[in-house]
Amino acid sequence: MRNHHLLRNTGAHTLYAAFFLTISLLALNCSDDDDEGLLLAPQSRSISQIARTDTALSTLESALDTAGLTATLGEEGPFTLFAPTNAAFDALPPGTLDSLLANADTELRNLLLYHVTEGELRSTDLADLDSVTTLEGSAVSISRQDGGIVLNDSIMVVGADMEAANGIIHKIDAVLIPPDE
Repeated sequence: MRNHHLLRNTGAHTLYAAFFLTISLLALNCSDDDDEGLLLAPQSRSISQIARTDTALSTLESALDTAGLTATLGEEGPFTLFAPTNAAFDALPPGTLDSLLANADTELRNLLLYHVTEGELRSTDLADLDSVTTLEGSAVSISRQDGGIVLNDSIMVVGADMEAANGIIHKIDAVLIPPDE
């Protein structure tokens, strides 16, 4: 009879120990101390950081870096970036991208600034606008077609409203070409 009582108490102690161990492990997992190395949420990354990590924007990221604009799009902002995808750059006439990269301080920089506006413009904001002035100084026309946003009469927004800490990114299916001065 005495052994039965001892076994019952040992079982209760084991149950309590398991309970406290579980609670302790849960508390340790809730700690903020081990956040290093985790992927940042999109809202905590800048436009530059998102472009750097999005494989569909690798050509754009390389062009921004070459033109010295990576730091600009890493700053406070807010900015809106119309981001040509890799396929958009691939669709440029042969030699165009190489020529732009060779003239990074002028042509490439101006071309890329033509893809950036001040302010945070979501697709719902764009739907209410006819045009927007870019950091290059020229305007991009905006229209609506089949429920989508179209820039300069032919360039479709194919990925809208990617949030960044310093603005918004809209992926587009072609490279915007600034008007000749």
